[in-house]
Amino acid sequence: MWKKKLLVLIFGISLQCSAAQSLDFARFQAILQAAQLDYVAPLENAYRPVAVAPNEFHTYEYAIQSTSRDIEIRYSIKQFTEVAAPANEVPHLTCLAIANTLADNTIDQAIAVHGIPKKELIEKYNADWGAIVYFQPKTQFSDKTHCKMLTLFADGKAAVYIFFLFDEPSDELKHQMYTLRFATD
Repeated sequence: MWKKKLLVLIFGISLQCSAAQSLDFARFQAILQAAQLDYVAPLENAYRPVAVAPNEFHTYEYAIQSTSRDIEIRYSIKQFTEVAAPANEVPHLTCLAIANTLADNTIDQAIAVHGIPKKELIEKYNADWGAIVYFQPKTQFSDKTHCKMLTLFADGKAAVYIFFLFDEPSDELKHQMYTLRFATD
């Protein structure tokens, strides 16, 4: 009898988790639409949604975990409003501030910043500015040892921060670089 109750309890918990993940994705889709972004989800079985973990350093709206590799991808979207317009003019400073906040601050750590060529920004992301930043994240942000942060900016729309968190580099990271793109006007 207790085994049946345990199975019912486990099934109920799994249904609640599934419903919460669906709600997170629905919320994420609403944010994407408001920020004029198109999302191309990875192959159905390649990634699964994971719960958004609150942290004191940087909020994000949605996260997925690879089913075959130790890679987590977090999506953070900051939509622009007219009230915040002055901050919209310096995406490179905001990008560096976020990287400095999330990076491990020990003395032997480095942050590497690579600009994205204008042609790639336009063709792949429909963005006005972008950069890729590599750093080792604070343990309070992630238990992974490496972060590849893709930052994209489109004037008057939004800034996007995609955090690729991993322990070992993989070609899989290259395949997920183009999951978000600003919609064409």
